[in-house]
Amino acid sequence: MSSLATILLAAFTAPPGGCVAIAGAWITGGDLGRALPQFQSLPESAIVASAPAPGAVRVLSIETLDRFARSHGAAAPLAAACFVLAAAPPDPQVMLEALLRSMAARFPEAGAWQADIVSYSRDPAPEGNVSFSAVTTVSPDRSDGSRLYRGSVVQAGGRVFPVWLRVRLRVERSCSAVASDLAPGRFVAPGQVRVEKAFHPAPGPRCIASAAELEGRIPVRAIPRGTLLSPNMFRPAPVVSRGDDVAVEVRSGSARITFHAKSEGSGHSGEKIALVNRESGKRFTARIVGPGRAVLETVKGNP
Repeated sequence: MSSLATILLAAFTAPPGGCVAIAGAWITGGDLGRALPQFQSLPESAIVASAPAPGAVRVLSIETLDRFARSHGAAAPLAAACFVLAAAPPDPQVMLEALLRSMAARFPEAGAWQADIVSYSRDPAPEGNVSFSAVTTVSPDRSDGSRLYRGSVVQAGGRVFPVWLRVRLRVERSCSAVASDLAPGRFVAPGQVRVEKAFHPAPGPRCIASAAELEGRIPVRAIPRGTLLSPNMFRPAPVVSRGDDVAVEVRSGSARITFHAKSEGSGHSGEKIALVNRESGKRFTARIVGPGRAVLETVKGNP
């Protein structure tokens, strides 16, 4: 039966008082007693039928109610009973508070949270607990920095109704910021970074919380003053640089020989690097094993 036909049927067969508003997931004995006096003796918690969708109506016909009356010792009904699930657009502030509670639970290490509501769902929903505990779908950022979060209204009977909220989230974090311009490939000097506690857009890249995290790392590009620092702006500094003196250990079976060479490039541990034997001038490659150290495994003798 179409929703229009259901409403028309309710208009012509329901009691003069119209449809009874219910709040739960079920039409109960208490609801039926408010619709028809002969059912007022029923236990209020008795389940009669499932509730309609939010804002819709459900009509229990005279035939249905007659069978129900006979099974419960009540008088035969003289009219059908009409029920409507009370529903209204969810309160955006209630949704926001639920979302912020969820974010605080998911990221306990974060500080306080703030948010600006951009838009929200306005479809009718019944009374219930608003939850964003799953946060199953988070859309990409819009140009205004907002994201769409999906949640639900859960009734006491377990019925779930979707809701959504588009907000700009901010979280309080301690982040390192550049106090003076940083040059690429150079270690950060004391005083070039300051740590400040403030609200920053969320979710966002993890920020560097202290200057100690920069130890042994160098910027991959120029970073202007005032920029918040994140790990992807830095890389480990090479343990061997061009022109360095490198102690090379030659391994040939059980034999070990060490000599010094000049580096012709830069590299990190585990990488191969071009070197020049300081005595013979011969060029060769060896594997870096630490700061100023490399290993050459050979069966042909010294380079």
